Amino acid sequence: MPKGVTDIHKIRKGLAVAIRNSTLSASYVALMTLPKQKSRVIHKLCDYDPTINIEKIYLEADMLFEKMKDRANKGLPLKTIDFFYLMDKFESYMLDGYKANQKLTKANLKTKGTYTINDIGGTLINKTHIDTEVGNIKNHIRPYLNFIRDKEVVSLTRKDWDRVRNIIAKQDGSNSSKNKRLTTIRNVIRHAIEYNLCDDNVFIPQLKRFQIKTEIPQDKIMTLDIYERIRDRAKEKINEPINSNELTDAPIKRSQRAMFYYWILYLANVSHRTWDGGTENTIPKWSDITPKWDDVKDDPNEQIFIKRPSEKKHNYMALTLPRLRTYLKRIENIYQARGIKTKYIFAQLQNQRNKKVGDSCSYRTQWINLMNELGYVDKSKGKNKDGKYPITFRPYDLRHYFITIRMYNMEATLTKGDLKTFATQCGTSMRMIEEIYTHVLQDKKINAKLVKNSLPLKYNEVDIFDKDGIFVKRVKKGSMAHRKAFRDYPNTNIKP
Repeated sequence: MPKGVTDIHKIRKGLAVAIRNSTLSASYVALMTLPKQKSRVIHKLCDYDPTINIEKIYLEADMLFEKMKDRANKGLPLKTIDFFYLMDKFESYMLDGYKANQKLTKANLKTKGTYTINDIGGTLINKTHIDTEVGNIKNHIRPYLNFIRDKEVVSLTRKDWDRVRNIIAKQDGSNSSKNKRLTTIRNVIRHAIEYNLCDDNVFIPQLKRFQIKTEIPQDKIMTLDIYERIRDRAKEKINEPINSNELTDAPIKRSQRAMFYYWILYLANVSHRTWDGGTENTIPKWSDITPKWDDVKDDPNEQIFIKRPSEKKHNYMALTLPRLRTYLKRIENIYQARGIKTKYIFAQLQNQRNKKVGDSCSYRTQWINLMNELGYVDKSKGKNKDGKYPITFRPYDLRHYFITIRMYNMEATLTKGDLKTFATQCGTSMRMIEEIYTHVLQDKKINAKLVKNSLPLKYNEVDIFDKDGIFVKRVKKGSMAHRKAFRDYPNTNIKP
């Protein structure tokens, strides 16, 4: 019998209630025999009071016993699990993951790397994540939350979390920075649930975000004229002379330039975000096309969507414009001409460093070079380490361009219901669509051109291709030009 314990009353197997006496006081305690525990666990219920309703004590002990058994079976700590304990565990996870990622080669990062906890699939933990998440905990969260220290995280209420938000609201920094602190709080709890560090019924606070100015600055808007200049220059570069030291790879270089051009067209014709090469679930694949690509590529009446699994915490079907079908067929033709089979819509055409033919690829360098060539750079900020100025437009701005086209397509009726559906198909909220895009007004002349650019190409016409599978032009189906293209390059052109 434990020292100082008297009046033991057995409630059921593994559980008893007793009185524990000390020098100055006495208390009711629960005596519990729990799974995976070598010794009996003693837990104080309340101070001793001879007038108390003992049946309530027994009921409380029984509820506690079930909770502690569940924790013991899951391997959770039996002591109080407070938010500070969870912050320590999350901080260790991030720091250890970052150190582990630094030791891995690029080839092993995808399969053996440690990922962030905020998204399914997440992104590989890097220095930016450490500065943001760990920095938020050390500087803006842990020092200010003593009022919930030693309080069971599962017992924290909406009122507690509202108080946390009010504390963050009074801190220095922009509203965007404060929103990141709220996100860190949620990530701490997500991590705890995913790694069984707390009871799975813990409340994940839906803290109200701080309002930020979301309008796109006028000088950052990718207008129709800017988009067309970028698109047309990328197209011109396909047939420009190849450097003398690259002549042996000339067909591949041309194909790579063509793929970069179609990458621009792809991003301007779909509603989803650009993707990170280190995040497998966000890289567009042929299998993401819905309905199945082989079933719809020759059906102009079938609307195409792109599956987006867990992109920025959204699972949705991304909207596409009608011309995307044509661009996808041209991309497919390049692969067929080179005998490449790949699951990715944009893939390597040749072996490079840690990349093999058919692996996913990135066009970040080509985009930066194109922005510098066209003068879309911010010289006021000085040059980067690579000797180039920061670019004005990111690939992400092609998504802004797509949403602008869709919103101001005169055939689209954007009532509240339509706008909500449209926002869902873009993987965002109606509020963000309204705040960011509704101020980007176009005059009627430009609007009419936007509509024209979003319409499908004529289906009494066909694409003709050269021997490398690169698109040459559209001609009337069965015309002399069509027949000649098929006669010269039957492997890359359809039969008239």
